[in-house]
Amino acid sequence: MALLFIDGFDHYDHGNDAGEKGYSGTNINFFAPSTTYKRFNGEGIHMQSSIINAEYPLDTTYTSIYMGIAIRLSTGVAPAYSSASPMFGFYDENGVVQVRIHVTAAREIVVYNGAGVLLGTSAIDLIPATTWLYIEARCTVHNTTGVVVVRINNTEVLNLTNKDTRYGTEYIKKVRFALVRNIDTWFDDFYIDSSQFHGDVTIKTFWPDSDETHQDWTPSAGNRFQCVDEQGPNDDTDYISSATVTDQNSFGFTTGALADTVVGVQLNNHRRAEDAGATRKTKGLCRSNGSDYLSSESPAVTAGYLYHCAIWELDPDDSAAWTQVKIEAAEFGINLST
Repeated sequence: MALLFIDGFDHYDHGNDAGEKGYSGTNINFFAPSTTYKRFNGEGIHMQSSIINAEYPLDTTYTSIYMGIAIRLSTGVAPAYSSASPMFGFYDENGVVQVRIHVTAAREIVVYNGAGVLLGTSAIDLIPATTWLYIEARCTVHNTTGVVVVRINNTEVLNLTNKDTRYGTEYIKKVRFALVRNIDTWFDDFYIDSSQFHGDVTIKTFWPDSDETHQDWTPSAGNRFQCVDEQGPNDDTDYISSATVTDQNSFGFTTGALADTVVGVQLNNHRRAEDAGATRKTKGLCRSNGSDYLSSESPAVTAGYLYHCAIWELDPDDSAAWTQVKIEAAEFGINLST
């Protein structure tokens, strides 16, 4: 398994959150996070009827990528096809589109390669208005044995094999989702994986609610967890800080009942550098069963706030699946590594 990234959008409170999370794209600051756009819980996001898209860079290059996201079209207006505005896109490390996936006026799924060659068309009337759908897509890049698979609500609607899916290099380095052209589109529960589909998933967000074993970082005021528990970071209003390499801070989380299988846990640390010229990096911290486990190191922390995301698909203590009991017994936080 290789879960690369998840986003439930529950911790967003303005459009800038998307850029701080690592997204690029056209008009991403027009993301409108709100409980109005949620699917089951928390928040979702709204892309309005103009050119808006979100592109997420991958940590390295891959020949195959799987992605999924919940989508709801807000009206019954017929979608408008535009070659420049795919609903899903897979791009190489130079930003060249390898495969693009669209919805047409007939509410069918169509797939093109980067050269504009039609690779396949689904049945019509698959994308109704005002209904949440969970849409997943796989792209494997190759000039003769390429693969594209599209699933809706766990049902395969396209399976294209032995296709030319290579237009740039042999890799995928970025994925994209965008509004269905001409229609306000709502999104929730986004994932990217390098090896498998996960089906219709829900992404739940939890905030720190206790200070735990490691308390090296200094709170701006009060308890440490209360400085980092806002739904949507409040930046410099309250925070924890450190200038000492190896300092760690860990927090407890309460999830409540988790009825379904836990695919993975993602930790989101929102940080900035306080001193000009300082070279600082951080690692995500997971403490399970009394042992500390660190994620890979972040890029250098900048003067502006950015997220560093770390994923543990399995409990690192026993290499078994997470459960509510395990997550609530574990601690998560931050390590100042450089």
